[in-house]
Amino acid sequence: MAKVADHPGAFVVAAGGFGRLHMFLTEQRDDVMKAIILTSRSNIGYEIAVHRDLITQHDFLERRLGKYSDDDSITSLTEFKVQKHTPRYLEPAPRILALSENCIIERDPSTYIVVTIRPLMRCFALIRYKPMIPRGSALSTSLHRQEIQATERDALLCKYPGWSEGAVGTETSV
Repeated sequence: MAKVADHPGAFVVAAGGFGRLHMFLTEQRDDVMKAIILTSRSNIGYEIAVHRDLITQHDFLERRLGKYSDDDSITSLTEFKVQKHTPRYLEPAPRILALSENCIIERDPSTYIVVTIRPLMRCFALIRYKPMIPRGSALSTSLHRQEIQATERDALLCKYPGWSEGAVGTETSV
């Protein structure tokens, strides 16, 4: 966790195994940061480190995807228009699901901004639903399930396993 130098009230939290950054803005920044640290320590026994060095908003934007902020990770090599199904929203969200050299990228189709990025090595299974329903899921090693609907579902499911093996040397089951 770190404070943002050029944004009063803002702080960032590095999450996940690859340091994905999330920025939060609040009028009670110090109180919220203390509450996060105390809650983490008392509920799960995890000590959250607070960096003394401040981060700038520019640094946040450059490094917000953590280890996968580089061009090889965010440059789409193949893309599919999909509808993402999630319990968070009642209606499916339109997305562009893309494969890069080493990641699965989920982009907002209206802005083309990366919404989610996951390393290919974390996906171990692709699930294809009934042939008439254009739905499928990707299951990661953390048992996170990403469910999509796409007219090109079968093309996506066919491309992914070879891509995964070539990128990281792991196998994916379909």
